[in-house]
Amino acid sequence: MKWLIVSFFLFFSQEMSDAEIREFKAGIKKFTAQTETLSADFIQYRHSTYLAKPAESRGKLYFSKPNTVLWKYQSPQVVDVLFKDKKMSVKENGKSKEAGKRWEKLQNLITQSSTGELFESKEFKYKFLKGGKVILTTVDPQLKRYISQIDLQFDEYALSEIKMVEPKGDYTLIQMKNKQINKKLDAQVFNL
Repeated sequence: MKWLIVSFFLFFSQEMSDAEIREFKAGIKKFTAQTETLSADFIQYRHSTYLAKPAESRGKLYFSKPNTVLWKYQSPQVVDVLFKDKKMSVKENGKSKEAGKRWEKLQNLITQSSTGELFESKEFKYKFLKGGKVILTTVDPQLKRYISQIDLQFDEYALSEIKMVEPKGDYTLIQMKNKQINKKLDAQVFNL
């Protein structure tokens, strides 16, 4: 059994070859080109040295082309985070407000991951691992103050997990389940 676990770990920690990377990127581009809408349930775990156990949040994710993304947190609090028209808005306690410039790079990252342009960004170094994992290391000094590394896990070219690591080691892990691709979404979903 130990041998099986070690073999599994070694396979998923091996880097892809150049040919595998080209094939993987092409698969992501094809998937995102064919994806007009996406909805999914998500669970977010916040790991911090200040917390005895990870803080857990749950909600729904909605995406619509060309670049509209809504994270709809449903528990433990109701909060909507909308990325639309190059702006980030937050609705909490019934009040909406636009987020500041500080979040612009995060908004760009989310939009790029939804449109297949993520691997074109000059703000990261990329490491492609077998099993569909991509590690992005931040090189942009402004973004590096908030996020040092992002791990993305893809399942059949669809993003299934995001881990955002902060400079001091705290991190947020988001897992997506029950994805529905190209299901019609009511435009009202994206109104805050």
